[in-house]
Amino acid sequence: MFVRYIVPHGLLELSCISIAGVAGLRLARALIDPGVRPRAEALRADARGAVLMVLGTAPWLVLAGLTEGFVTPRALPLGAAMAVGWRSQHSSGDSC
Repeated sequence: MFVRYIVPHGLLELSCISIAGVAGLRLARALIDPGVRPRAEALRADARGAVLMVLGTAPWLVLAGLTEGFVTPRALPLGAAMAVGWRSQHSSGDSC
């Protein structure tokens, strides 16, 4: 039962959440260990990459939300739910 409701959107959503966590760790690294640069400069430089990472996940989160809203309530059989989850994770050849 759990797998049937989570797999269609959960794999994609958890991948995006992981990437957002990496973006946050990147910002934390700039604050904790800026190297030879001032903290503000290190944060500014790393923030650009972190923001791009987070913005790159936005379309995938929209897809996960649409899947959660329209596919999950249909209570698909387990095989169909897994197929939707696999297809959403591999929809463009690249995953989140």
